Amino acid sequence: MTTPLRNLATLCFLVLLAALGMAAIWGSLAIFARSGCAWMALVVAADAALLLRLAAMPGGKTRATLAATMTLIALATSTFTVAAVSIGLAFGTPPPESIGMIDPALALTWWRLNVSNWDVLWLLLALPLAWWMGR
Repeated sequence: MTTPLRNLATLCFLVLLAALGMAAIWGSLAIFARSGCAWMALVVAADAALLLRLAAMPGGKTRATLAATMTLIALATSTFTVAAVSIGLAFGTPPPESIGMIDPALALTWWRLNVSNWDVLWLLLALPLAWWMGR
């Protein structure tokens, strides 16, 4: 029999693992597309909600909140990854090395300089979508 604390620790680990997995997919797509691919925020939101449904988590506010939290974590890691990969490619640095070389301030600057209105729209729609699909 598992304890609630152990279930919570497992859930947190799986949320982080899913967020990092989506960051890797988003970063890889950004390499091939040579853009920020902000539309992937909607895919991340749908993925978070779907994973919680597949895990048989009961519907309601808890699942919706967890889906939104997973999406927020995935958005933070993914946008950092995309910025790091893009900056690294500009300097000829391989993606794994470039992720460790930049800081969040530089990633934020990259997004500020390379974001379009559509990118902002995709990023803003991700959290409400995750909440709605997670209910």
